[in-house]
Amino acid sequence: MPKDRVSKRSVDAHFCPPGKDREFLWDDDLSGFGIAAFPSGKKTYVAQFRKDGRSRRVAIGDHGRLTPEEARSQAKKMLGQVEQGADPVDERRKACAVRTFREVADEFMRAHVEAKRKQHTKENYRAIIDRQILPAIGNKRIVDLRLDRRLAPVRRDATAPQAIESPLRRQPGGRDCLQHLELGGQKWRGRFC
Repeated sequence: MPKDRVSKRSVDAHFCPPGKDREFLWDDDLSGFGIAAFPSGKKTYVAQFRKDGRSRRVAIGDHGRLTPEEARSQAKKMLGQVEQGADPVDERRKACAVRTFREVADEFMRAHVEAKRKQHTKENYRAIIDRQILPAIGNKRIVDLRLDRRLAPVRRDATAPQAIESPLRRQPGGRDCLQHLELGGQKWRGRFC
C-alpha cells in the first residue's frame, strides 16, 4: 500500500486502478490516517486503528468537503481518543441506534391508537401526525429535538393534538419531546386553540 504525506496534491493525484474496489494512500506522518479512493472517483479520509485485537476503520469525511489538514486534525483527535480507551465505531453505532420521532410515532400508532381507539379517531390521529408533525420533525432523533421546532397548523382542534401529545410524551426515549413544540407561533401547552 502506498505511503506518502496526505496533501491536496497527493490526494488529487491518487486514484483507484481498474479492477479494484478501493485504493488507500496512507499518511507517512500520522500512523493510521489515510484516504480511500473508489472507482467512482469518490475519495474519503479514513482513520484506522486496532481496538481489542481487531482492526477498525472509520470514515472521517469526503475529500472536497474537508481539506487534508482538517481531516488530519480530526484523525488526530479520534486516534487520541482511541489511545484513551474510547471506541469511535461503537459510539457511532450507538448514536445511529437512537430512534427518530417517526419511529416513536409509528410505535405509538400501533400500540396505543390501533389497539385502543375507534376508526374515526385513528384517522384523525394519523392525519395530524402525517400532515403536521412528521413533515417538521419526523426524521429528527428523539434526543435532538429542541425548543425551536415549529409546526404549521392545519386545523383548529383543541382535543386531537392534546390526545396525541400525552401518550407520545410517555414513549421510551426518556425526554419530554413534545413539551416545548410551537404550532404556528403558539406554544403547545396541552391545547391547541
